[in-house]
Amino acid sequence: MSESTLSFEKMQEHRQLHLERRLSDENEAIERIEALGKLYKCELMPQTNDEGQFTGIIAATREPDNDLTRKNLELFTKYLIETKEHYMIEFFPVYHENSDGKLVLSQILPMVTW
Repeated sequence: MSESTLSFEKMQEHRQLHLERRLSDENEAIERIEALGKLYKCELMPQTNDEGQFTGIIAATREPDNDLTRKNLELFTKYLIETKEHYMIEFFPVYHENSDGKLVLSQILPMVTW
């Protein structure tokens, strides 16, 4: 009985370390994306279909359209993809119910998928 208890305790310990590592990776990825956004003056914007359902995420900027803005958007997108692949993150939609009882997209969370 004590062997299985010990094994269970070890599994719990391993699971806790795994969860802490995932959270650390998510936090690092979020910090990197935010820093890249500030550097290149870009941001992530959710894309939705006509029903308001999340379909994906795009890089966007509010800066005037010119060569520098396009280059910054390209670099932001490139580093965003690298960050996404390195940290193995995906973007997940979070919905809330509005006063009409309809689900509305409220935020997008990056989450580690490994």
